[in-house]
Amino acid sequence: MEKYLSNENADCDLDFELLTLRRKYSYIKKERQQNQKDVTFLENKMKLLMLEEQKAIKREEKENKKLQELEKTRLSFFEEREKYFETKLEEEQVYLSKKDRNDKMRERLRSSLKIKSDNLYKKKNEELSKMKQIRKEINETKKIIKQEFSDRKQKLAKFIKEEKQLAEEKKKRSEVINQS
Repeated sequence: MEKYLSNENADCDLDFELLTLRRKYSYIKKERQQNQKDVTFLENKMKLLMLEEQKAIKREEKENKKLQELEKTRLSFFEEREKYFETKLEEEQVYLSKKDRNDKMRERLRSSLKIKSDNLYKKKNEELSKMKQIRKEINETKKIIKQEFSDRKQKLAKFIKEEKQLAEEKKKRSEVINQS
């Protein structure tokens, strides 16, 4: 009779352990699904960041192209201006006042264009520094994501290992009890 009761208790213990293991399995499965959702979310976020970076690069290329066109226009403008002033000075050397006025106008144009080109250059450098900062933030985000993913993976592996060890110990105990 006692042997029958002890077998029933062992069966109940095994059923209880089986139930707890099923719960743990369900919890682990849900956690794994959540981790997979997190990974998908982070991948999508990385894709969005990459698209943003590509847009910024295209914007930078357009600005570089505009700067090159502006530089060409500026050079052609200066060349035409120089020719104009040379012919004008040769024709009208008598009019020194006009020559002075033309020289002053030329200097004003150069300085205004230089100021404009300096401003464009500063603006470009600011945008480049912003791009570098964005790239740095993207790289830092990537590192954080990789670290979080590896930490979760290690925790999950450790948890599974501990659960296996507990299950083996319980199994050994139940075998010892069954042998007794």
